[in-house]
Amino acid sequence: MSRSPSGNLTAPPHGRVLLIEDHPVLRQLLSDLLVQDGYNVQCATTPIPGEAFDIILTDWLVPGLDVAPLVEEHLAAHRHSTCVVMSGYPVNLDQFPAALRPRLRYLAKPFSASQLAECLRALREQLFSGQIG
Repeated sequence: MSRSPSGNLTAPPHGRVLLIEDHPVLRQLLSDLLVQDGYNVQCATTPIPGEAFDIILTDWLVPGLDVAPLVEEHLAAHRHSTCVVMSGYPVNLDQFPAALRPRLRYLAKPFSASQLAECLRALREQLFSGQIG
């Protein structure tokens, strides 16, 4: 959280991110990058029931977690949420319902900090311009 000029607490400028990554070092690195870019980040290795996030940034292959239903359920319940799926393997986003696909992105590992930032910026821009959602 930050303070507005009037002194009131305000939400981070880019919103809330649920980061699901099972590798601790990568999870910490991504969290640090996102916080530096103005996101409020909550890290997890499993879903957090009942909470709404602006963005889910998730590894595709998380031991003990079927990511596709988690993402589909969250996007269906929260029409202004988006998701970026990260993986070192190809991921076919066509397995998701057509209505949800515009709010999904695939980011191939390895990727740079600037590639992640650009992916999230483009997704936010589309969402807030009304092109998706």
